[in-house]
Amino acid sequence: MHQAEAQLHTAQEQVQYNQRARWPLVNLQGIAQHTLGSMLPGMVKNQAGVSLNLSVPLYQGGHTSASVQQAQAQTVASVDHVANIRDEVTLNTQTAFLNLKDSVAELHAAKATLVSAKISLEGTRKGYEVGTRSIIDLLQTATDYIRAEQDYNVAFYNQVVARVQLKAASGQIGMGDLESINALLRRNEAS
Repeated sequence: MHQAEAQLHTAQEQVQYNQRARWPLVNLQGIAQHTLGSMLPGMVKNQAGVSLNLSVPLYQGGHTSASVQQAQAQTVASVDHVANIRDEVTLNTQTAFLNLKDSVAELHAAKATLVSAKISLEGTRKGYEVGTRSIIDLLQTATDYIRAEQDYNVAFYNQVVARVQLKAASGQIGMGDLESINALLRRNEAS
């Protein structure tokens, strides 16, 4: 965004620069010379001169007009580019926010499913121990628990990715954010 705005500023300055080619050009030159006894001893010679030149560009074959029009067209293109970048940043930020919001709901649902699957597995295990459940029931609930654990890990990963994408889209990601994400991942591995 900053780069696009800098390009726009440069294009605007180029228009002004090209328009100044139509301005009259004034040159002022001055010269002073002091000579002491160069050919004859004791002779002092002082000279001073000033010249003022004025040049007015009357016709340059359309070069000035063409360069001004080209710079103006570049300015319009730069304005459009800045608007496109701004829209893209807004869209990316809004999308990342909605993805984060969705990932939070997905993580809560996966956590509830995991807790439910763990309670079901413990109940089936107890039922198997007392003889009211078969080994097939126990294997099925163990498979459901593992699937719920996988879904929870995927939801957790999606939330971490969504957080990083939101920070990146808003241009606020830094080294501290990456360190906190690493700590969060380590904490999740330990649990």
